[in-house]
Amino acid sequence: KKERKKERKKGKKTDTSLLVESIGCFQIQGLFILSTRQYQGVLTNRSAGITPTETHQRNPNMGEMSQAAATTASTTSTTTTVTTTVKSTAAKLEALGITAPTSSENEPFNIQAFKSVASTALQSSESESAVIVSHESKIVNILFGSVNGNAMEIARRIYNELEHHGFQKGCLATLNDYALAGLVKEPHSKMHPLIIVCSTTGDGDLPENALKIFKFLRVPKPAAGVSADSAEHDKEKFLKGYLDYTILGLGDTNYENFCNAAKRIDKAVHDAGGKKFYKRGEADDGTGLEQVVEPWIDKLWPKLAELFEKRVHGDGNGAKDGAAAVTATGVDAIVSTLQTASKTTAETTTITETTISVVEGIPAPLEIMCTLNSLDKSVVETPCYPMAIRDQKIYTSKVSDAKLMTSEDMQDRRVWHIELDCSDFPIEYMPGDTLGVVVENRPEDVSRVLERISYPADGMNESTIVQLLRKDTSQVLAQAASIRTLLTRLVDLNQIPKKTLLVSLAEACSNEEEKKLLLFLSSRPGRDQYAEKMKQGNWTFLKLLDEYPSCRPSILLLVDQLPPLAVRYYSASSAQEMDGRKFHAAFSVVNLENNKRGLATGMLEDKCKQYLETKSDSVSVEIVLQPHTQFKPPMDLDMPYIMIGPGTGVAPFRGFLRQRSVLVSKHKKSDNDSALGKTWLFFGCRYEKKDFLYEAELKNFVRDQVLTELTVAFSRDTEKKVYVNDKLLENKAELAKLLMSNSSSKIYLCGDGGSMAASVDKALTEIIQSHPKGENAAEPVYPTEDEAKTILKAWMKEGRYLKDVWYWG
Repeated sequence: KKERKKERKKGKKTDTSLLVESIGCFQIQGLFILSTRQYQGVLTNRSAGITPTETHQRNPNMGEMSQAAATTASTTSTTTTVTTTVKSTAAKLEALGITAPTSSENEPFNIQAFKSVASTALQSSESESAVIVSHESKIVNILFGSVNGNAMEIARRIYNELEHHGFQKGCLATLNDYALAGLVKEPHSKMHPLIIVCSTTGDGDLPENALKIFKFLRVPKPAAGVSADSAEHDKEKFLKGYLDYTILGLGDTNYENFCNAAKRIDKAVHDAGGKKFYKRGEADDGTGLEQVVEPWIDKLWPKLAELFEKRVHGDGNGAKDGAAAVTATGVDAIVSTLQTASKTTAETTTITETTISVVEGIPAPLEIMCTLNSLDKSVVETPCYPMAIRDQKIYTSKVSDAKLMTSEDMQDRRVWHIELDCSDFPIEYMPGDTLGVVVENRPEDVSRVLERISYPADGMNESTIVQLLRKDTSQVLAQAASIRTLLTRLVDLNQIPKKTLLVSLAEACSNEEEKKLLLFLSSRPGRDQYAEKMKQGNWTFLKLLDEYPSCRPSILLLVDQLPPLAVRYYSASSAQEMDGRKFHAAFSVVNLENNKRGLATGMLEDKCKQYLETKSDSVSVEIVLQPHTQFKPPMDLDMPYIMIGPGTGVAPFRGFLRQRSVLVSKHKKSDNDSALGKTWLFFGCRYEKKDFLYEAELKNFVRDQVLTELTVAFSRDTEKKVYVNDKLLENKAELAKLLMSNSSSKIYLCGDGGSMAASVDKALTEIIQSHPKGENAAEPVYPTEDEAKTILKAWMKEGRYLKDVWYWG
């Protein structure tokens, strides 16, 4: 103590305080030592997304790669001086008459012993209160399953804030890469806690990058007479006592199977023995993901802290972790104090060379997790694909036919039929399956962005061939592609920017007012304005660039944090039994403002026109196949089913009927006299003469007894608009008898999942109510509305009522 006081009087500082003030903190084989005052500064800076290194070194004139290099160089330099600094600190403690543990490359610190010695030495100082924290017990792994980038962005957001809340970053990977999180069939020790973020796709399906973990988690069902909770079956629960987890699901309540992927994974982990330390979150994209995501994340941190406390002291449900506990004067207490203070005091934080007001609830910007390597000009470009389909089989299919199915004067509602030749590659599909079309951003949109971006190195431009890598795993995201190609093929320029991206874009603004506005939109107080501007105003990244002209983001930021460009899926309107290796689809051209069209439908319309003009076999599209889990026609010809498909919703039912046509023909030739089940199609369009899709073919199906009945609603041909739900009610009695008297009958619905689907559900509820519960009763009793809704929900669960619906907006 006396020696340290003497040095302070001379204006000198101890080795420990010098190191703390220069880099904020240093890590020694899992041990962190921080001064309380400096740790507060680190947290204050991190709340604005600034690392200690950036606080001192950030230069607004440096490119993004230069900034990253500076940070990396600083970290490397810190790591190489750790051994020297530790020895120096130990020597200083020994000079004060205190015996301190030593370290070597092969022998890690005795954490408990070092903690005891260092706490005694450092906390006795009048002005330097030290925080000693073991991070070996506070590693957290995060896995995600994502299609359009939402789940990935949220997973990265949580990962980004782990250290801010006193935890250590483990792995951040897709659910398919579950092994990186230490998940194995025969674990030998307690695993690090796992956070899962997963979206739902299709008919309640898992994303492509989450399928492998579901197979890994499968546990055999209990043998006959064996309880699922029995000790005998417990042996199959290979994660029991080893894994603590929680899960956040993303979904849309407009769809029937809301957050179904997260629910399925949750059950699978639980069945394998995992223990949930925090309740499952279910965020609804229909009302706004952030309404659930933000409070769920807020409550995650104390739950994690509580979990680690239980691991240290034991909670009776698992082995102790064996690592040091955080003391009352540790990180958790400091974080709690700072969080409380931040709600009552205004903070100002340096970002680049300007000072702006920090609004409460601004998310920290995500760490850029990719890097670019410039390649020689002679290198030839190779194909690159967005995240969601990078691991899938991608085929190039030639357009073999096309037809505009609507009247020429219906320019606002153009519907095309397209046929793709898949004979050059092995493809198997069933009616009801969907085919994904790989799309690209419009060249003019890419050019607008290229005019505004900054590059990580001098001499780079849109034609520079680069290799895109993920920094932490060196995974190749693009082997060899130009900067223009990366923006054309990998990221969606027409999506709503996430809040974390807004924070980074604010930092890329040279205008102070633009910076403040973007930060406010990203904050919690700006939630309503964000929703109004982004959601209701469809405020895309491109529109943001127009409104904030001083924003010059780096190419690294954009390829790292813009949403991946999603594949657009279309239902098969064909059947291999009749059409061989050709895939038919119908699509309605999406018309946008400023005479623009949807990325996929605009591209497909151009392909159709090009084919009709040239009849060339060089017109092609890139595709992926997406099998459908349930939406398939019955193979039994005696099974009755009803199809409801207004507009392009009729497309899969054309595929159903083309398959059935072949089966019926075989049935007749076999002299089988068994009766065919009733098939009934309800179709709707605006005008009989203008947009009656597949009219001639559907009528031929009726003529050939493939389709028992065709009922059509034309909404604009009469003074009163008539829709498919009206036609359902007109046939209430017959439908009620068919559905309620035959438990094998099915209903299929395809089309707009908004008002149309709701109207059909309402009509079906009325139809169920019209059928008496007991047909032989003297006084018939009819189901109530609630009872009818319960029956309809039961049919959905049983697979008797199947939907393939989509939503606009």
